[in-house]
Amino acid sequence: DAAPARPPRERPPPISDAMLAELQRRLQKKRKHHSLAKLPAPPMIRAAVDCCRDDVRRLRWDQINIDEVLRWHFGDESRRSSSHSRITIIRALRDDICSFGKLELLDPATKRKVRDEKDGVSGVLARNLQLLLQAANANGGSASRSAIALKTIVVALESIRDPDFDLLEACTTHAIGGLGKGSGTERSFGDRISGVRQQIVDNKLLELPGVEATLIDRALVEELRQRQPYLSVGRAAAAVLRHGGQLDAAVEELRSEQSSDEGEEELVQEAEGLRL
Repeated sequence: DAAPARPPRERPPPISDAMLAELQRRLQKKRKHHSLAKLPAPPMIRAAVDCCRDDVRRLRWDQINIDEVLRWHFGDESRRSSSHSRITIIRALRDDICSFGKLELLDPATKRKVRDEKDGVSGVLARNLQLLLQAANANGGSASRSAIALKTIVVALESIRDPDFDLLEACTTHAIGGLGKGSGTERSFGDRISGVRQQIVDNKLLELPGVEATLIDRALVEELRQRQPYLSVGRAAAAVLRHGGQLDAAVEELRSEQSSDEGEEELVQEAEGLRL
Protein backbone atom coordinates (compact mmCIF):
# COMPACT_ATOMS: atom_id res chain seq x y z
CA ASP A 1 0.00 0.00 0.00
CA ALA A 2 1.14 3.55 -0.73
CA ALA A 3 2.22 5.59 2.25
CA PRO A 4 -0.32 8.25 3.29
CA ALA A 5 0.41 11.77 2.05
CA ARG A 6 2.20 14.04 4.45
CA PRO A 7 0.18 16.84 6.05
CA PRO A 8 -1.29 19.25 5.28
CA ARG A 9 -3.62 17.21 3.09
CA GLU A 10 -6.58 19.57 2.71
CA ARG A 11 -6.37 23.26 2.00
CA PRO A 12 -7.65 25.28 4.97
CA PRO A 13 -9.77 28.42 4.62
CA PRO A 14 -7.65 31.47 3.75
CA ILE A 15 -6.77 33.95 6.46
CA SER A 16 -8.63 37.27 6.51
CA ASP A 17 -7.11 40.46 5.14
CA ALA A 18 -7.16 41.85 8.70
CA MET A 19 -5.09 38.91 9.92
CA LEU A 20 -2.67 39.31 7.01
CA ALA A 21 -2.23 42.97 7.94
CA GLU A 22 -1.61 41.99 11.59
CA LEU A 23 1.03 39.46 10.54
CA GLN A 24 2.69 42.02 8.27
CA ARG A 25 2.80 44.49 11.15
CA ARG A 26 4.39 41.93 13.48
CA LEU A 27 6.86 40.72 10.85
CA GLN A 28 7.86 44.28 10.04
CA LYS A 29 8.54 44.96 13.72
CA LYS A 30 10.34 41.65 14.32
CA ARG A 31 12.56 42.03 11.25
CA LYS A 32 13.07 45.76 11.91
CA HIS A 33 12.00 46.79 8.42
CA HIS A 34 11.03 50.41 7.89
CA SER A 35 8.67 49.55 5.05
CA LEU A 36 6.15 46.79 4.33
CA ALA A 37 7.61 46.67 0.81
CA LYS A 38 10.67 44.89 2.24
CA LEU A 39 8.55 41.98 3.49
CA PRO A 40 7.84 38.91 1.33
CA ALA A 41 4.71 39.16 -0.83
CA PRO A 42 1.31 38.28 0.72
CA PRO A 43 1.10 34.87 -1.04
CA MET A 44 4.36 33.90 0.69
CA ILE A 45 2.95 34.89 4.08
CA ARG A 46 -0.31 33.05 3.43
CA ALA A 47 1.65 29.93 2.43
CA ALA A 48 3.74 30.19 5.61
CA VAL A 49 0.54 30.44 7.66
CA ASP A 50 -0.64 27.13 6.17
CA CYS A 51 2.59 25.61 7.50
CA CYS A 52 1.69 26.87 11.01
CA ARG A 53 -1.82 25.40 11.29
CA ASP A 54 -2.68 23.11 14.19
CA ASP A 55 -2.17 19.90 12.19
CA VAL A 56 1.40 20.80 11.18
CA ARG A 57 2.53 23.35 13.79
CA ARG A 58 4.59 20.88 15.81
CA LEU A 59 6.04 18.99 12.84
CA ARG A 60 9.61 19.33 11.65
CA TRP A 61 10.01 21.21 8.38
CA ASP A 62 10.92 18.04 6.48
CA GLN A 63 7.65 16.43 7.63
CA ILE A 64 5.48 19.08 5.94
CA ASN A 65 4.10 18.57 2.45
CA ILE A 66 5.47 21.88 1.17
CA ASP A 67 4.89 20.91 -2.48
CA GLU A 68 1.15 20.77 -1.79
CA VAL A 69 1.24 24.15 -0.02
CA LEU A 70 3.11 25.69 -2.97
CA ARG A 71 0.53 24.28 -5.39
CA TRP A 72 -2.29 25.89 -3.36
CA HIS A 73 -0.76 29.34 -3.49
CA PHE A 74 1.25 29.43 -6.71
CA GLY A 75 -0.41 26.87 -9.00
CA ASP A 76 1.73 25.82 -11.96
CA GLU A 77 4.39 28.34 -10.95
CA SER A 78 5.28 26.02 -8.06
CA ARG A 79 7.04 23.72 -10.54
CA ARG A 80 9.46 26.38 -11.72
CA SER A 81 13.11 26.56 -10.71
CA SER A 82 12.33 29.55 -8.46
CA SER A 83 10.40 27.27 -6.08
CA HIS A 84 13.56 26.54 -4.07
CA SER A 85 13.99 30.22 -3.14
CA ARG A 86 10.27 30.38 -2.32
CA ILE A 87 10.64 27.42 0.04
CA THR A 88 13.56 29.11 1.83
CA ILE A 89 11.54 32.30 2.32
CA ILE A 90 8.42 30.42 3.47
CA ARG A 91 10.43 28.36 5.96
CA ALA A 92 11.88 31.51 7.55
CA LEU A 93 8.42 33.09 7.64
CA ARG A 94 7.01 29.99 9.31
CA ASP A 95 9.58 30.25 12.12
CA ASP A 96 8.70 33.91 12.72
CA ILE A 97 4.93 33.39 12.58
CA CYS A 98 5.06 30.39 14.94
CA SER A 99 6.92 32.57 17.46
CA PHE A 100 3.90 34.91 17.61
CA GLY A 101 1.70 32.26 19.29
CA LYS A 102 -1.48 30.46 18.23
CA LEU A 103 -2.80 31.54 14.85
CA GLU A 104 -6.39 32.06 15.95
CA LEU A 105 -5.24 34.59 18.54
CA LEU A 106 -3.47 36.62 15.85
CA ASP A 107 -6.73 37.28 14.02
CA PRO A 108 -7.90 40.70 15.29
CA ALA A 109 -11.57 39.62 15.37
CA THR A 110 -10.87 36.43 17.35
CA LYS A 111 -8.37 38.20 19.57
CA ARG A 112 -10.92 40.85 20.55
CA LYS A 113 -13.54 38.21 21.29
CA VAL A 114 -11.19 36.10 23.45
CA ARG A 115 -9.83 39.17 25.25
CA ASP A 116 -13.32 40.49 25.96
CA GLU A 117 -14.40 37.09 27.33
CA LYS A 118 -11.34 36.77 29.56
CA ASP A 119 -11.49 40.37 30.73
CA GLY A 120 -15.19 39.91 31.50
CA VAL A 121 -14.45 36.92 33.72
CA SER A 122 -11.45 38.39 35.50
CA GLY A 123 -12.21 42.12 35.35
CA VAL A 124 -13.55 42.46 38.91
CA LEU A 125 -10.91 40.13 40.31
CA ALA A 126 -8.06 41.90 38.52
CA ARG A 127 -9.17 45.32 39.75
CA ASN A 128 -9.50 44.02 43.30
CA LEU A 129 -6.07 42.41 43.16
CA GLN A 130 -4.59 45.65 41.89
CA LEU A 131 -5.60 47.23 45.21
CA LEU A 132 -4.85 44.21 47.43
CA LEU A 133 -1.33 43.87 46.01
CA GLN A 134 -0.46 47.42 47.08
CA ALA A 135 0.82 46.19 50.42
CA ALA A 136 3.13 48.17 52.68
CA ASN A 137 6.57 48.62 51.16
CA ALA A 138 9.91 48.17 52.89
CA ASN A 139 9.61 51.64 54.49
CA GLY A 140 6.51 50.55 56.42
CA GLY A 141 3.86 53.00 57.58
CA SER A 142 1.26 54.09 55.09
CA ALA A 143 3.65 53.87 52.13
CA SER A 144 2.43 51.28 49.62
CA ARG A 145 3.81 49.52 46.58
CA SER A 146 2.90 51.08 43.24
CA ALA A 147 -0.19 49.78 41.46
CA ILE A 148 0.52 46.89 39.08
CA ALA A 149 -0.85 47.14 35.53
CA LEU A 150 -4.18 45.32 35.12
CA LYS A 151 -2.95 43.37 32.08
CA THR A 152 0.00 42.08 34.12
CA ILE A 153 -2.37 40.89 36.84
CA VAL A 154 -4.68 39.20 34.31
CA VAL A 155 -1.74 37.32 32.76
CA ALA A 156 -0.51 36.32 36.24
CA LEU A 157 -4.00 34.97 37.02
CA GLU A 158 -3.95 32.91 33.83
CA SER A 159 -0.56 31.49 34.81
CA ILE A 160 -2.11 30.29 38.09
CA ARG A 161 -5.29 28.82 36.61
CA ASP A 162 -4.23 27.49 33.20
CA PRO A 163 -2.08 24.31 33.31
CA ASP A 164 -1.14 24.92 29.65
CA PHE A 165 -0.22 28.57 30.21
CA ASP A 166 1.98 30.08 27.51
CA LEU A 167 3.38 33.55 28.16
CA LEU A 168 3.56 34.69 24.53
CA GLU A 169 0.04 33.46 23.77
CA ALA A 170 -1.32 35.25 26.84
CA CYS A 171 0.42 38.47 25.80
CA THR A 172 -0.97 38.13 22.28
CA THR A 173 -4.49 37.66 23.67
CA HIS A 174 -4.25 40.76 25.87
CA ALA A 175 -2.46 42.92 23.28
CA ILE A 176 0.78 43.19 25.24
CA GLY A 177 3.38 44.01 22.61
CA GLY A 178 7.16 44.14 22.45
CA LEU A 179 7.83 40.51 23.36
CA GLY A 180 9.74 38.07 21.19
CA LYS A 181 10.44 34.40 21.79
CA GLY A 182 13.62 34.05 23.87
CA SER A 183 14.18 37.82 24.04
CA GLY A 184 15.39 39.71 27.09
CA THR A 185 12.04 41.50 27.17
CA GLU A 186 10.21 38.17 27.38
CA ARG A 187 12.43 37.01 30.26
CA SER A 188 12.01 40.31 32.11
CA PHE A 189 8.22 40.28 31.72
CA GLY A 190 8.16 36.58 32.66
CA ASP A 191 10.00 37.41 35.89
CA ARG A 192 7.49 40.16 36.63
CA ILE A 193 4.57 37.77 36.07
CA SER A 194 6.21 35.19 38.37
CA GLY A 195 6.62 37.82 41.07
CA VAL A 196 2.98 38.91 40.91
CA ARG A 197 1.83 35.30 40.82
CA GLN A 198 3.89 34.55 43.95
CA GLN A 199 2.41 37.50 45.84
CA ILE A 200 -1.12 36.37 44.99
CA VAL A 201 -0.42 32.79 46.10
CA ASP A 202 1.62 33.61 49.22
CA ASN A 203 -1.01 36.03 50.53
CA LYS A 204 -3.89 33.68 49.59
CA LEU A 205 -5.66 36.57 47.89
CA LEU A 206 -7.82 34.28 45.75
CA GLU A 207 -9.25 32.75 48.93
CA LEU A 208 -10.66 36.06 50.24
CA PRO A 209 -14.47 35.89 50.39
CA GLY A 210 -16.08 37.97 47.64
CA VAL A 211 -12.82 38.84 45.90
CA GLU A 212 -14.12 37.66 42.51
CA ALA A 213 -17.67 38.97 42.78
CA THR A 214 -17.59 42.26 44.73
CA LEU A 215 -15.72 45.23 43.30
CA ILE A 216 -13.82 47.05 46.04
CA ASP A 217 -14.81 50.72 46.18
CA ARG A 218 -11.64 52.79 45.75
CA ALA A 219 -13.24 55.85 47.31
CA LEU A 220 -13.96 53.84 50.49
CA VAL A 221 -10.36 52.60 50.52
CA GLU A 222 -9.07 56.18 50.48
CA GLU A 223 -11.58 57.30 53.13
CA LEU A 224 -10.53 54.43 55.38
CA ARG A 225 -6.85 55.33 54.95
CA GLN A 226 -7.64 58.90 56.01
CA ARG A 227 -9.41 57.67 59.15
CA GLN A 228 -6.78 55.10 60.05
CA PRO A 229 -3.17 56.36 59.97
CA TYR A 230 -0.30 54.24 58.67
CA LEU A 231 -2.54 51.97 56.61
CA SER A 232 -1.37 50.60 53.26
CA VAL A 233 -3.69 50.52 50.24
CA GLY A 234 -3.69 46.72 50.26
CA ARG A 235 -4.68 46.41 53.90
CA ALA A 236 -7.39 49.06 53.55
CA ALA A 237 -8.74 47.30 50.46
CA ALA A 238 -8.95 43.99 52.33
CA ALA A 239 -10.88 45.70 55.13
CA VAL A 240 -13.31 47.31 52.68
CA LEU A 241 -13.82 43.94 51.01
CA ARG A 242 -14.77 42.45 54.38
CA HIS A 243 -16.95 45.31 55.66
CA GLY A 244 -18.14 47.19 52.56
CA GLY A 245 -19.37 50.65 53.46
CA GLN A 246 -19.37 49.95 57.22
CA LEU A 247 -16.14 51.87 57.83
CA ASP A 248 -16.67 52.14 61.60
CA ALA A 249 -16.53 48.34 61.84
CA ALA A 250 -13.48 48.30 59.60
CA VAL A 251 -11.66 50.90 61.74
CA GLU A 252 -12.52 49.02 64.93
CA GLU A 253 -11.18 45.76 63.49
CA LEU A 254 -7.97 47.41 62.27
CA ARG A 255 -7.35 49.07 65.63
CA SER A 256 -7.90 45.76 67.38
CA GLU A 257 -5.40 44.10 65.04
CA GLN A 258 -2.93 46.93 65.65
CA SER A 259 -3.23 46.54 69.46
CA SER A 260 -2.71 42.79 69.12
CA ASP A 261 0.38 43.32 66.94
CA GLU A 262 1.82 45.82 69.42
CA GLY A 263 1.18 43.39 72.31
CA GLU A 264 2.99 40.61 70.50
CA GLU A 265 5.91 42.92 69.75
CA GLU A 266 6.22 43.83 73.46
CA LEU A 267 6.26 40.15 74.43
CA VAL A 268 9.02 39.49 71.90
CA GLN A 269 11.07 42.41 73.26
CA GLU A 270 10.61 41.18 76.85
CA ALA A 271 11.70 37.67 75.85
CA GLU A 272 14.77 39.06 74.14
CA GLY A 273 15.56 41.12 77.26
CA LEU A 274 15.37 37.99 79.48
CA ARG A 275 17.78 36.18 77.16
CA LEU A 276 20.23 39.04 77.52
